[in-house]
Parts: sequence; structure tokens; C-alpha cells
Amino acid sequence: MKHLFNKVKKQKSIIIFLCISLIMITALVIHAFDGFYGTTGIVDGTDIIAICDGTVIDQEIDIAKASNVETIYLAFGTYDRENEGKLDVQLLRNGVVIENWTVDYKSLVNGDYIGLDLTKPGKFSYDDDFRIRLTGHCETGNEIAIFTHESKNIKIFVDEDSILEDTQICYRLTLRNYSMRNALIVVCIIISAVLLCMVLFNMNEIIVMSFIFIIFIILYSKVYPGYMVPDELQHYLRAYEVANVSLVSEKVGDNGCGGNFLPANIEKINTNEEIEVDNTEVFTYGNTSLYSPISYLPQVVGMKAAQLFSNKVKAAFYGARIGNAICAIILCILALNIIPFGRRVLFILMMFPTSMQEMISVSPDGFTISLSFFLLAYILRLRFTEKKVRTRDIIILAVTGVTIALCKIVYVVLLLLLFMIPNRKFNSKMAAIISRLSIIGVAGILNLIWLKISAGFLVEFNPGVNPGEQVRYVLFNIFDYFKVCLRSSIEYLDYWTYQMIGDSLGPLMIRVVQFVWLSLLVLLVYEICSFYDNEVRATALDLCILMFTFLAGAALILTSLYVQSTKVGNDYIVGIQGRYFTPIIGLLLFFMILIKQRKNIEYGLDVKIKARGSYYYMLIFTCNMYAVIDVAKFCM
Repeated sequence: MKHLFNKVKKQKSIIIFLCISLIMITALVIHAFDGFYGTTGIVDGTDIIAICDGTVIDQEIDIAKASNVETIYLAFGTYDRENEGKLDVQLLRNGVVIENWTVDYKSLVNGDYIGLDLTKPGKFSYDDDFRIRLTGHCETGNEIAIFTHESKNIKIFVDEDSILEDTQICYRLTLRNYSMRNALIVVCIIISAVLLCMVLFNMNEIIVMSFIFIIFIILYSKVYPGYMVPDELQHYLRAYEVANVSLVSEKVGDNGCGGNFLPANIEKINTNEEIEVDNTEVFTYGNTSLYSPISYLPQVVGMKAAQLFSNKVKAAFYGARIGNAICAIILCILALNIIPFGRRVLFILMMFPTSMQEMISVSPDGFTISLSFFLLAYILRLRFTEKKVRTRDIIILAVTGVTIALCKIVYVVLLLLLFMIPNRKFNSKMAAIISRLSIIGVAGILNLIWLKISAGFLVEFNPGVNPGEQVRYVLFNIFDYFKVCLRSSIEYLDYWTYQMIGDSLGPLMIRVVQFVWLSLLVLLVYEICSFYDNEVRATALDLCILMFTFLAGAALILTSLYVQSTKVGNDYIVGIQGRYFTPIIGLLLFFMILIKQRKNIEYGLDVKIKARGSYYYMLIFTCNMYAVIDVAKFCM
């Protein structure tokens, strides 16, 4: 009887899970249906053509877009008066009229665009010839005009006997990308179906997490066009310089900003142009010239690999992106495999939309974030398992730690985590001391060398910003600077939090539905509060190291932005983005996990909690799918 009861209870929970999952998927599909439209840019008119009674204007119009055309907008002039009359507008395809509109002159506003909706919106072929034809009907004194602008190789026919060369009427198009929308809906349904099967068959959580992570790396890569991630153009130029020109930038321009001579067409990633190696010009990228060459290692490898097969500009750019994404996949999946506890918490950090955005871009921030996750997982493994520290482990720690420090010097504090590894794990106490100090020493020396090299590129980017004067201000006003940090943290903590998770993507203009960052934050809190593992025993030293390292990292981040981006003596720190805290936020979260575990032990809890995490996976999938759809809508 008990066995039958448990079986019924299990089936009931599965049915509930499937129903809730179906609701989530349905909400995603509905969200995808709303949007995926955009309007081509406004063109300012430089001239007009008068439309009198019987005037016929005929011109070729390019509406053979990849997206479906829904509305055509035309800009008219009324001579700042109310006119009486009607305008016949026709859309022709290969000489055959396919749309007719009648515009009342009284409805026109001088200089404004008026929309003409297509009765059958559709995707048109590039092989077809489309023309717009305007015919005026009015009495004398009620003429209107249509605005025009210069456009090479375009002709306007007026009354069939007059031709205006290199002139085009001002028009805009509203486009709806049905193909992208439908593709994302199909992908959403397929992935959710596979994920449901993996959860219901209780597959290994590392396999499920790896599947979700790789799928979304691919999806984010697909929907993000070039240069959509913050500073991606500057990082791409620096990566190309490291890969093909020089490891160190040159001082260019009047202010000695960092840059170099690069191919003149190196920015044209949306064309099929070959890289013009023999035709160079000066490019400046002062902010990214400060980054060490090691920061761009995955991008350089990907770029050089792509250039073995193609010399096109877009091959170099997307090769760099692919290299960065593959590196992120390798490091993050390794971290998931080796971390001894808190895997779900770490995976949530990996699946922050902001983290994913950086990992699929040319920005070295994705590399830094992935390395920080791997280093944290590796040190926790050495600390909380019986594994002894071998020579291979020391080499891995050294390479990972030094690389992180060279990616951004503020993250050198992560090397303090080495002191969490007990001396007994090494061959001797002396070996432990030498290993730690050697790694930290090498990282420190290499950073000092790079700081010496890159110091020449520290120029004044913003008015009132003077790094040297700001450093002096901080050193001689420590207490005032502490108040600046405290004031800034209180004022912007919520902004940094939801921006770090994924509230504002791309160039901080793609607003994702609040459900995403709020759900991921709640899920993170839930996973920390519900954590328990019999095998985890943290000491006070472990907790002190985690918290001190986090606070030191946060202090360095705040100070670096105060020095580089903020006016001397300013009351607030400006220029801080939430993603800067991603490499160190794991320290705070695992500090909270270990505090919770110590409380569990103190209260005598001794049952290891196991959960299948079905809702956990579906919620992470849903949140990131929302983010992918919102990015696709913005970038269509």
C-alpha cells in the first residue's frame, strides 16, 4: 500500500512539473510573438518635388529586405498650410500594381512621415523590381510636395518626361522579422523538450548543465551582431593588433593615445571584403591598449585559426568571437566537473545573461570571468577533498592565477585564495609557502612590468579626469575616500546587482524583462539557503580568506574606476558596471554557503539533502530564453 502511495505521489509531482513547464514555454512563445519589428532610419530631406494636379512621380524603391515589410512611410511637405485634394499612391512589382492607397491632403503634417500599411505584408524577392508611383489630384493653390535627398545611381521620373538623377524620395520601412521569430520559437520548443526528457530521466546534473550552457552560448552568439557588446569594436582592434601587428600599442594622435596602423577596412565586418593589409590607417583605442596581450589569448587563437581559411574581415572578427566562446565552454565545464559543492550556485553565475554576453564576444571580460570560475572551483576542490597537491596542480594554479592577474590587475587578489589550501596537502610546509609566494610573486612582477609598459597610454579621456592627481587625493584623504566608496555602494548597489545579472544587455540599451534578473536572484538565494552537504567542514580561516578577498577585490574595482574614470575629488564613483564584480561575486556566495553549513552543523542537521532540480533547470532555461528573445528583437 505504501509503495502504491509513493508511486501515485511521484506521478502527481511529474504531472505538476510538466504543467508548470508547459506554462513557462507558452509564456516564452507569446513573448516571442510580440515584437520582432523595426523601422529603417529617418532620412532628412534636402529638397522637394512639388505635386500638382495630375503630377505623376515614379521611382524605384528597395523593399526586397530579408525581413517582411509591413509599412511604407513617405515624408510630405504642405507649405505650412491646409490643402485640399487627394494623392493616389501605388506600389508596383515588375510593372504590376500590388497595393493602392489614397491619402487625403488634410491628413498631412508638414515634414512628417505618413504610414501606408500593406494589406498583405510579405517577404519580397531581390529578383523583383519594385516602384512607388504618386499621382496628385487637387485644384490650383492646393499643391503639396514630397521630400527628397541625394542618393547615387537612383532616378526619379516626373510626368514621364523629366528625370532627376541621383535623387531619391524620402521613405522609411517597417520590417517584421518573421523568420527569426519562427526560428527562435522552434528552437525554444525543441530545447525545452530535450531538457524535459533529461530532467525526467534524471540525467547527471553536469551533463544537463553542460547541455544548457553550450546551447545558450550558441544562441547568444547567433543573436548578437558585431559590436553590440560594450567596447567590442575597441577590443577587436586590440585583438587584431596583438594577433597580426604588435603585442604593444603605439602612441598615436596629439594626446599620445594608444593605437596603431591597421588595415583601413578592418572594421567592416558586415561585408565580404578581404583584409587590405597593404592599405593601412591609424586607429585609436586608448582604453583597450591598456590590456595586456595575454587577455586576448583565446581571441588571437580563434582569429589566427580563421585566417588560415579566409582572409576576409568578418572571418577575423567571428574567429575571435568563436575562440573566446570555445575557451569559455572548456573552462566553465571543467569548473562544473571539479567543484566539490555548490555546483548549482556556480552554474547560475555562469548563466547570468551578462556573463553569457561577455563569453560570446571579443571582449576579454568573458575570458576573465571563465578563468575566475575555474580557479575558484579548483581551489575549493583542493581544499575540501582529500586530494593532495601535486606538481601538476601547482602548474595549473600558477598559469590560471597569473593569467587572471594579467587580464585585469584588480583580480590579482583572487590569488589570496591559495591560502585556503592547507599546508598538509603539500609535500611539506616549506613547499606550501614557496608555492604560494612563487605564484603571487610571478603574478606581481609580470603585472608591474606590464604597468610600466602601458603607463604611457594613461591619458585624459574625460574632462577633469587625472589619474595622477586622483591617486594623490586618495592617499592624502583616506577617510574621505572611504566615505566616497560607502556612498557609491549604497547609492548604486541595486543597479550593479541587476546589471550584473542581466537587466541591461548589449550597449546597456537592451532592456530585458524584469522577470529574468529577479528570478535568477531569487533562485540564487534559494540555492544558498537550501544548501547542505555532510562532507563540507569550513574553518574560520576559510571564511576570513573568502570575505577578505571579496572585499579587497571590490575595493580595487572601486578604486580603479575612481582613478581612471572619475573627476578628481568627486563625491561618487562613476563608470562602474555590474559585470566588473562577476569574477569575485562567487567568493561572497560561497562564503554565505559555508556560513550556512556551519549553522547546519551547529544545529545538528546530518541528513544530506538531494533534489533533482527539475524546476531549477527549467527556470534557468526560461530566463535565458527571455534574454535571447529580447536581444534578437532589439538587433533584428
